[in-house]
Order: sequence, then C-alpha cells, then structure tokens
Amino acid sequence: MTDRESLTVLFCEDEPIIMMTSVDMLQDAGMTVIEAGSGEEALKQLSTSRIDVMVTDMGLPGISGLELVIETRKRLPELPVIFSTGATTIAGAEALTNITILAKPYTEEELIGAIRKATA
Repeated sequence: MTDRESLTVLFCEDEPIIMMTSVDMLQDAGMTVIEAGSGEEALKQLSTSRIDVMVTDMGLPGISGLELVIETRKRLPELPVIFSTGATTIAGAEALTNITILAKPYTEEELIGAIRKATA
C-alpha cells in the first residue's frame, strides 16, 4: 500500500478551471500531481513518470477517456483509474476492472475519498 501523502496522481482534464481547482485540492492534500490536457499527453506521462493513480475526464480532445483507459490497461493493468464524468453511465466501462466513477461536480472530500478508496 502506498502512503497517501506521497501519491502521484496523473490528472487528465481538458477544462482549465476544473484542472486548476482539482490540482489545488490534490496538492493541498499532499499529493504530487502530473497534469495532462489530453489523452495523448496522459499516455506520454504514463511512459515517463511513476504514477500511483490516474483521474481522467471522459470527454477529452483526441482520444476519449475510455480509449485512454483501454490503452493504459495494456501498459499498466493494475493502475487504479478514476473516471470523472457528468454522465450517469459510461458505455464500455463495464468491461474494465479497478475503475472508480467520480460524478461531476465533486467536492474536495469526494475527490480525495475516491483516490483513497482506489489506492487502498
């Protein structure tokens, strides 16, 4: 189990205000955050950085959040993933394992709680 205060979170989000607010929340909780504004950026970070958990939006430019997770599973099958979405269901996600759904909008407590649950 990883010490939660030293977790490295890959946060993939294309909306600047959501990115900024969420990164502040995670850093305030003592986590290291690597930002990615697209699925392609996230895949590059997965290749070059040690990541403990990935939080990704579903609606990303380029490859979708679901496509990002499918590719991530090929590379890092055990990496915990949190889908951040305003949708009530995610078509195709039922076939994936080790996935947490975080409904938007979320509070700081909900975001941190989802990460702690996913990495427990």
